[in-house]
Amino acid sequence: MKLSLIASTLALAATALAESHTVNLVNRCGSGNAVFLYQGHPTPRGSGTIQGQVLGGVAWVDGFSGANCLSSGVNCGIVEFSLTNPSNPANTQNAADYSLLTGPGLGNHQL
Repeated sequence: MKLSLIASTLALAATALAESHTVNLVNRCGSGNAVFLYQGHPTPRGSGTIQGQVLGGVAWVDGFSGANCLSSGVNCGIVEFSLTNPSNPANTQNAADYSLLTGPGLGNHQL
């Protein structure tokens, strides 16, 4: 019983200290759905809380009317971002930028 209580306490403490990040996407474009994907999680998703780091995140408006927005925002503007706790020794830099990339193989990011 004592071991079980200690294990439960340690599990609760680890959960309380675990890294998490809430990503809130706001779409004011009038159509489509704001989605994102990130390193190790290639399926686009909407707003929510991520347990752990969010590295290599890419957000875009999927299904924007009047544009051919493809997977990962090809042909549309994208927001690239990484979120990590400063106490994480593996990566301590948070960053975000908005990109309108054009050129061969990059799509036509004009929107």
